[in-house]
Amino acid sequence: MLKGKYIRSKEHREFMRNLNLGRKHSEETKNKLCEKRKNRIGEKAPNYGKKHTVKTRLQISKKLLGRVVSKETRLRQSYALKGEKCYNWQGGKTSESHKIRNSLEYREWRKKIFERDNYTCQKCGKRGVFLNADHIKPFSIYPELRFVLSNGQTLCKSCHHKTDSFGSKIHLNY
Repeated sequence: MLKGKYIRSKEHREFMRNLNLGRKHSEETKNKLCEKRKNRIGEKAPNYGKKHTVKTRLQISKKLLGRVVSKETRLRQSYALKGEKCYNWQGGKTSESHKIRNSLEYREWRKKIFERDNYTCQKCGKRGVFLNADHIKPFSIYPELRFVLSNGQTLCKSCHHKTDSFGSKIHLNY
């Protein structure tokens, strides 16, 4: 038995439905019900909080799989939840570098670098390993060259660690 509720039989529910069928509420009762509903759900939609079944979630996932979304749509979706509009906004504590490296423009730059270099490390020629898109002239020192294709190269993880501008080595050399 549920707390504060009890389970009615199918026959009893049908009886109650037929008993109230066609019955009209007074205007006063309608207004009270409307106010209660507003207080209960606030400004949210009536189905707010309703959970999809596992089967429905799988069907939705399958339908959306492989869907190609235009660049304009992706940008619109990105800007719709940026900054104070985002549910997880914490007062703007994300660094500029982090914002840039997670931006759509940066992801597209990386993809173009990898495609141009045929997903091959430019130092050792390895393929099928973890690759990094390296800035030839450092990201932090040359902000105007961050998204220029000629300033990028594909390197495997080990070759990228050996570069002069990797990590904290940059502060020693520049």
